[in-house]
Amino acid sequence: MGALLQAALDEVTAHPATFAVEAGQALVLIAALAWAVRRFASRRLEARREGIASALAEADRAEQEVGALHAEARDVVVRAEQEAARLVASAREEAGKARQAADAAVEAEAALLIRQASETLEREQQAARAEASERLVRLTTATARRYLDEVLTDAERRALTQKAIVAGLEELERGLREPGAGT
Repeated sequence: MGALLQAALDEVTAHPATFAVEAGQALVLIAALAWAVRRFASRRLEARREGIASALAEADRAEQEVGALHAEARDVVVRAEQEAARLVASAREEAGKARQAADAAVEAEAALLIRQASETLEREQQAARAEASERLVRLTTATARRYLDEVLTDAERRALTQKAIVAGLEELERGLREPGAGT
């Protein structure tokens, strides 16, 4: 490297005017390059700066939108929780009403069954009473007939039968003359 420097110094000292012109040209070239780079770089830097500023503004808008979306999401969650609570309360109320309606239907059906059972029991009791009364009448009639057959003679029986027929006819005539008396 020292030899190279020595050769360059020898060249400069041999032709100083050429060196000065070449040095001036080099300075002009460096100044032109610096100006061009600064101009070109400043445009690129300005464009880049504008891009960064635009990206920052977009990021700010996006951040604001995210904040708004978070707030909206919180509002939606709060409304959903309130709606869920309202729906649960409404469902419980409807279930209570349905339960009450079912209880009322069961009670009505039970009352109907009890009434039907009571009516059936009453009919069966009446039928049993009627049957017992009928048996009693038959038994009494049979007993009276046997007694009368054993105690009364044929003439007495005929006279008794005629009396019963006459009394029955008189009763029938009275019932026909007096409306409502036979019932």
